Amino acid sequence: MLSNKLNITKYAALAAVFLHQKNAIAEVIYTDIEPDIVINNTGQMFLLDINDDGITDFNFLFSTTNFANFPYYGGINFYQLNAIFALPQNDNAIAAFTGSYGAYIYPYVIEEGVSIGPLTGNFSDKSIQTMAYQFYAIIQSYFYYPLINVGDWVFGETKKYVGLQLHANDSIYYGWLRLDVATNNRSFTVRDFALETVAETAISTFIPVAINQISPTLNCDIFANANTVHINLNSANFKNASATIYDLNGRQILEQELSNGNNRILVDNVPAGMYIVYVICENQTKSETILLQ
Repeated sequence: MLSNKLNITKYAALAAVFLHQKNAIAEVIYTDIEPDIVINNTGQMFLLDINDDGITDFNFLFSTTNFANFPYYGGINFYQLNAIFALPQNDNAIAAFTGSYGAYIYPYVIEEGVSIGPLTGNFSDKSIQTMAYQFYAIIQSYFYYPLINVGDWVFGETKKYVGLQLHANDSIYYGWLRLDVATNNRSFTVRDFALETVAETAISTFIPVAINQISPTLNCDIFANANTVHINLNSANFKNASATIYDLNGRQILEQELSNGNNRILVDNVPAGMYIVYVICENQTKSETILLQ
């Protein structure tokens, strides 16, 4: 019985980033899990309801077991098995590849800055997918002997992404889950996730600066007029103040020091669309999503 379950809705803090695409407005709903959820007990599951409709879309499971064997020549051999599995639900799918024997599915380890969508990679709806699987023997209590090590996530990954495909309302949507897998394959940590809410639209793996600010909020106004960004610092102290502009894929577009209370930054040679302005002054920060035209 898998009784240890954690539900994301207890921990999530929601925010949205907007991106103009053709005639539609694509909306990425980003959810930061605070505090991060650590799964380290055997049989414990992380249940992901990525579109917040009350139905579990994906399960992520950790399992471990050990046992002893008494060989005919005497002595005791100990065996250990550690496994982390991904379990898509309700015809949903995970970006993954098929193993050499065709029976096993292994979710990809996806880096930051990668597009997940209808034209990228393979998705599988197989009910059990192996992220990390480790089976080894400890011979005569002192010698480690590896038997099986498989899965892209085996022996640990940090701040990497799982690509997700959601089937809902007769449409297909794309998202991701960002997590860590421990180097000993005995736990994983869930950090955050995101969903593109326009059907058949790709989503990029990145963490919006606007969501991630953890410093005290800076008292300032940030807005845009055509291709000019206006930053008004409501403080007499401008020491070490600076502004950085990012696109919605997390790439830095421009960085500039701020020398007075009212600043205007001309942004040339970039496509019209949504951008993130991140301002820092001393230990205070503020970020704002703006439209450049």
